[in-house]
Amino acid sequence: MVRFDDTYIEKIIGKHYDNDIKSIKRFETGLCNYVYKVTMKDKSVVLRITTPEKRNFIQGGCYWYEQLKPLGLPLPELFHKDTGHETPYMIIEYIDGVDLGKVYTDLTHDRKSDIAKSVQDMQDTVSYLRPADGFGFACCYEDPDIQELSDWKMVILKSISSARKNINRNRMFDSKHADILLSQLGKFDTYFSRIRPIPFLDDLTTKNVLIKDGKLAGIVDVDNICFGDKLFNLALTRMALLADHQDTEYTDLIADLYGLDEEEKLVLDFYTACHCLSFMGEVGQVYNGLNARIDKRYNKHLENIFESLIHNENKMKTDLSRYGESCEIFVNEKLITDVTRVVKRGKEAVVLCCDAHSSMNHKYLAAKIYFQREFRSFKKEKIYHIGRVWDTRLLRAEEKKSGFGKISTRTTWVSNEFDTLSKLYDIGANVPEPIACTHDAVIMGFIGYGSKAAPLLKDVHLDYEEAELCFKKLMDNIHIMLNNNIVHADLSPFNIMYKDGEPYIIDFPQCVDPDVNPHAWMMHKRDMKNISDYFARSGLEIDHEQLSKETWEMYFGPVME
Repeated sequence: MVRFDDTYIEKIIGKHYDNDIKSIKRFETGLCNYVYKVTMKDKSVVLRITTPEKRNFIQGGCYWYEQLKPLGLPLPELFHKDTGHETPYMIIEYIDGVDLGKVYTDLTHDRKSDIAKSVQDMQDTVSYLRPADGFGFACCYEDPDIQELSDWKMVILKSISSARKNINRNRMFDSKHADILLSQLGKFDTYFSRIRPIPFLDDLTTKNVLIKDGKLAGIVDVDNICFGDKLFNLALTRMALLADHQDTEYTDLIADLYGLDEEEKLVLDFYTACHCLSFMGEVGQVYNGLNARIDKRYNKHLENIFESLIHNENKMKTDLSRYGESCEIFVNEKLITDVTRVVKRGKEAVVLCCDAHSSMNHKYLAAKIYFQREFRSFKKEKIYHIGRVWDTRLLRAEEKKSGFGKISTRTTWVSNEFDTLSKLYDIGANVPEPIACTHDAVIMGFIGYGSKAAPLLKDVHLDYEEAELCFKKLMDNIHIMLNNNIVHADLSPFNIMYKDGEPYIIDFPQCVDPDVNPHAWMMHKRDMKNISDYFARSGLEIDHEQLSKETWEMYFGPVME
């Protein structure tokens, strides 16, 4: 058996580099690989190496690197690889950063929010890869393991069975915990049946997400991808935080971004309990010669986590005041009666699904509550304000940093959105029906299925014919907007909902009037590129430059670049 001592590491590195090695440090991570930071005279690299029987992990790391790197994910560069070596290895870029879990307690709410949004964006990006023919964890699309699992429930069953096997072998816990989960598995049959084999990164948790100075520096260790329900990864991250006695603010933020309904929250608890069972199964094991922790207090801690998850009914805490006075105003005005759930929490606003008052011609309404300005992040705000009737007064107040300036900025975004929605809805555009607004909130028709919001276009996989029809309908709406002097200015698959074959355009606070805003052409051109890029994924060949020019000149004359 090969020993991975410094001499052996130097031999591998020496095949590719002439530099003198200054130090070799093994990371205390990696269940399937030995991972070393090798520091040389002029650079540092990371060597990931493993034994022949675990060759597929190195092969998987190389395979998924080729698939994911072109998507723009912050992966380290792959410098060298040899998957056929007696000890397969890959040499990758060293990213200066530490695992999220090591700095979690030092992160502010805003830092956690930024990282959560970045991780969610990465998962969304990965979901654009083609689905697999089966479910579960795979080192490549042809991995036979996923061919054997024909539905998502089988993946969960396999996870529970594997954990039970480990628990029985290590004898640190009672296998009754597995029996409890198996007895509850059937409650989620309907939910499991809806899960498709969509790819997601399964191991981005409190590990493998590298943080530098409070910001995301990169991600590492993508040996596998899982096909199925991305909530399974969110639950693993949540369990890792709970196991380390941390708060779950970070995973709560991601859950808000996903807009979980009540059923999904219960599933998240169940998944977290499944991972808790896996943590129990790991107690007493030894990985790659490293001693595992055996601590009775830790064992009791895991028991308590499991019990809290199994007996937590996860009732929604209704507290209108936590969302600001506008929600209470909407209740007093008999527009809504309660907040059902958070649909989306962004950097500028939170969107809530609310129970509509019986006097309304709706079962549910959407309330969009804007955050205070210091907690928002509209980029280059002033270029959107140009030409609006309150422009001079607002800019003067902003320059003086007066209280009026701070209040007016938020109000103008809200007013602009409400007024634009009203205009577009009245002339038949596919937008939510505007109901009412306050200084910091808009309440509108809810686009969804029951209390579950319709998916954003970015999360919808259209075949060619569906995409062609959706693109035509979307362009019809864009023509309506342009004919009424409206450029969205932030149009993308992130701001279009898709329900029953119809695209619905949302999020209008930053929209501009081309007659008065000199940046409108640039914004329109960017909108068209975002749309064209999305539909290209379904095979539509769209020249966004030509599309931008033709649609603009139809209403505003020759482009002046």
